[in-house]
Amino acid sequence: MEEPEIYSVTNAQTPLSVDQAWRFKRYLISMSVRVVCFVACIIASGWLRWTFFAGALVLPWFAVVIANAGRENAAGAADSMQRSPWEIEQ
Repeated sequence: MEEPEIYSVTNAQTPLSVDQAWRFKRYLISMSVRVVCFVACIIASGWLRWTFFAGALVLPWFAVVIANAGRENAAGAADSMQRSPWEIEQ
């Protein structure tokens, strides 16, 4: 009889609540930089105004991409923890 596979705790992912808190923090920081760009756009003049305006325009896209980056599985960690339905039935 084959013994069941024992999983290491080191392969476990970070808790979802910790991951969501970290993503929220990254998003909040990115959007804070956007607000600073808007204020600087009002204060600055010339080419610098347009640079801040472009930053304020593009930053929401980067903020979403950066905030959504996470919960990627480590190479092979998820594969060792997932079993197909026919393996469970046996």
